[in-house]
Amino acid sequence: ILLMNEIEVIKKHLWDWKWRLTSGKLYFIKDKKWNKVPFIPNEYQIHLINNLHYRNLILKARQLWFSTMIQILMLDQALFYPNISCWVIAQWLKEAKAIFDNKIDFAYKNLPDWIKKERTLIADSSDTLTFNNWSSIYVSVSFRSWTLQYLHISEYGKICAKFPDRAREINTGATESVAQWWYVFIESTAEWKQWDFYDKTIEAQKLKITWKNLNPLEFKFFFFAWHEMDDYRIYDDELVITQETIDYFNILKEDHNIICDEYQKKWWQVKKKDLKDDMFREYPSYPEEAFKVSIEWSYYSKWINEVFTTQRCCRVPYDKNLPLYTAWDLWGTWWGDNMDIWFFQIYWREFRFIDWFTWIWYSIKDIHSEVLKEKWYKYEKIFLPHDANVESMNDHKTRASQLQELWYKVHVLERTAISDRHDNVRDNFKYCFFDKSKCETPLDILRMYKKKWNDSNWCWMEESEKNVARHTADSFWYSIQAITSILMVNKEKPRIYAPSYDWIW
Repeated sequence: ILLMNEIEVIKKHLWDWKWRLTSGKLYFIKDKKWNKVPFIPNEYQIHLINNLHYRNLILKARQLWFSTMIQILMLDQALFYPNISCWVIAQWLKEAKAIFDNKIDFAYKNLPDWIKKERTLIADSSDTLTFNNWSSIYVSVSFRSWTLQYLHISEYGKICAKFPDRAREINTGATESVAQWWYVFIESTAEWKQWDFYDKTIEAQKLKITWKNLNPLEFKFFFFAWHEMDDYRIYDDELVITQETIDYFNILKEDHNIICDEYQKKWWQVKKKDLKDDMFREYPSYPEEAFKVSIEWSYYSKWINEVFTTQRCCRVPYDKNLPLYTAWDLWGTWWGDNMDIWFFQIYWREFRFIDWFTWIWYSIKDIHSEVLKEKWYKYEKIFLPHDANVESMNDHKTRASQLQELWYKVHVLERTAISDRHDNVRDNFKYCFFDKSKCETPLDILRMYKKKWNDSNWCWMEESEKNVARHTADSFWYSIQAITSILMVNKEKPRIYAPSYDWIW
């Protein structure tokens, strides 16, 4: 209950939208314990308020309350200005309704009574508030309709990962519906180096680094790391900081000039133990780290992360003393289909991937003359998938026979079950070394080899999605299958001498 003199003080400041947002006199929210508390922005929310641009992209750690601040801002604009259309897009329908009930509707219903009498509702539903000044605020999972003045897309990275078609609709429909001199907010934790959220993040980072004066259609980049939050500390004198934690923070200091105190390190260590590789997505220390994540929909992301943390993506040179093998995933029968080749050598239990090639629709003769011969390797054997023995309708030749006519030793692999392929790859990833200059790109592509999302059951299926990573993943499967067969054949043979590269790792 406000005293009369307090009401007069508030009325004197109602012209100032920043005061309305930051004073704690008008808007109320639910805190983490579901208590009703005044909305008073933290220092990170105030930083965003003071540096607003027309297009705003926010890459963040968890629990910084940016979505709450953005929704209070949109409610404020709809209340105090006529004919304003605001829209909130969430990942799930139930999340959209939760946002509406617990943030927007709750904040409106807890306004001072004298404001609600002045700004009454003419429409009130489970996802819409429309006021008597004909301003409105909506929540949904997508949008394509009339012109908007404010748009908030929550957890856009996750929408892009799970619902690429919906993300495309949001990008072409919702964001394009916002007038040039009005406001878009995209905020999310990261997923992986793919899709529109990642592309927008990279472009916004480039603009920030170059100190460009942004035009109204360019996104301004905001990043908020976990170590900037005072709450993210643990004061436990009995907790011992591990060597893994010490090494991580030494890298942060040396490579990124990020210095954390003992209590922050302990907080990170406890969280890392619980979240494992998801820690980098949920609580990134710097922007690039946010996209180096182990994600539930990726088949091999966890094992690829281990390749980098154990420094197995390094310099892996071609050794003339060892046989060199290639494993191929062949293109399909239509124009524009990719094919991939991995080049690898084996030294005992070291599987050394020294090179990789991909292209669209190369003929066998083109690959022979422009790829294999140009690399100057001495090829021991070429491993091909089971369909390499299928005859062409044009010349009735198989692709295996075409390579044999060019004097290559060819081995056509047996067809195996998809689940067996995944298990075989995961079991053998720990023995793989990758040349950093030639194989880091395909490793990034392998991270994007993902499961297919089932909209009906809201779960990831074991079936893979047919995206750009499919051919790289297939050829890597065949490489591991080839290595397994080579080791079985050579099990009783003596080891081949080769110089050690331990000093390189």
